[in-house]
Amino acid sequence: MPNESQRNRYAEIFELAPIARVITDRFGVIREGNRAATELLVGSSGALVDKPLAMFVAPEDRSQFRQRLLDVAETTIPTTWVMWLRPRHRSAFRGELHVVGSETDPGHLHWAISDVTERMAMEEELRLLAAELDEGVVVAVLADAGWKYLSAPFWEAREDRAAASMEASVWW
Repeated sequence: MPNESQRNRYAEIFELAPIARVITDRFGVIREGNRAATELLVGSSGALVDKPLAMFVAPEDRSQFRQRLLDVAETTIPTTWVMWLRPRHRSAFRGELHVVGSETDPGHLHWAISDVTERMAMEEELRLLAAELDEGVVVAVLADAGWKYLSAPFWEAREDRAAASMEASVWW
């Protein structure tokens, strides 16, 4: 059984973690949340405890959220999904939710929530670039002290200027 010092240490770790963490009951009502979760979902001056987590889910994703909540409430297997979150103080964002049922406190769920909007946008850009590479319409050159990725039509229209600006060429 943890002593008072250990409990305080774990409470501090939870509170100061840079990742948004909340603990809900099986119905999704927030029972605890750290500073990062408060900032992400309600802003620095807002209250988080006793609010349903579903109120921060975009209306178009709420039914899916509620169904998944029912599914995870019955298990201790970690689950992750992405959906639109809509905090009250900022614009909607793609949120990645990691959730697992508590092994020591049945009926409670532990959540980690991240804004993955930028990551998903970069992944989409990479997917599109990979598709262009598959089609053979991208040229990569080392120029001006860095890699430049150019579409074939761009390269053809500017080949003489691009070649003149190249500092070094390394071909593998």
